[in-house]
Amino acid sequence: MFFLFLPSDVQNYRIQVWATLNNSRVRVQVQRENLVPQVLKMYSEQPDLVHSSLEVVFEGEKAADLDGVTREFFSIFMREFSSQYLVGNRQKCPDMNHLTLDEDTFEVFGRIVSHAYVLLEYPPIMADAIMAWLACGEVSDDDLLTSVLDFVPDGDGDTLRQVLAHPETLCDRAVQNKCLRILSGLNARKMPDCNIKTLLESIARFCLIRQPMYPLMQFKLPNSVDWL
Repeated sequence: MFFLFLPSDVQNYRIQVWATLNNSRVRVQVQRENLVPQVLKMYSEQPDLVHSSLEVVFEGEKAADLDGVTREFFSIFMREFSSQYLVGNRQKCPDMNHLTLDEDTFEVFGRIVSHAYVLLEYPPIMADAIMAWLACGEVSDDDLLTSVLDFVPDGDGDTLRQVLAHPETLCDRAVQNKCLRILSGLNARKMPDCNIKTLLESIARFCLIRQPMYPLMQFKLPNSVDWL
């Protein structure tokens, strides 16, 4: 995941933030059902939550393991948020709809992702290339390529990997048409040729960075939370 290949100052950031957290845990009680709006509302109305550790309690349940329940809380939220607000296969980016464009959803989401990482080293759920760009302000072509190959469905990603390894196969009309279908799904209109690697890198930068720029600028990881 993302934090495994970022510069070491991201880990240093977590250590510094962890040292500033309040000693006491804040108790939060939520329902398991329809968790996303509850959590977004909670972090929106209580921004100081990010300064504390959490003691999460699911209504009607007895918490036995504080960190275990907190991890489950973030896991359920991230999974449900992903299905509602993100698109993509193994790696994801914001879905460009009214939910991401008309609300401050991703600003609050940035606080939640940062808090989950500081408390539990919980990995972000958006594409590695996106997280690298948000944290560092830039992203390499290789990282963009890796992310977009995992963004498309598995079968399409396998097809593109095979063509990247053997670009001469694009001389085959059937292979060319298959690639064109895949790239059309990424809003590309250029016929793939022997420079398909460069084309895919350009498509990845558009789909993963430029197109969802508005929600990504709301996200602003890790500075979405004024911890330090």
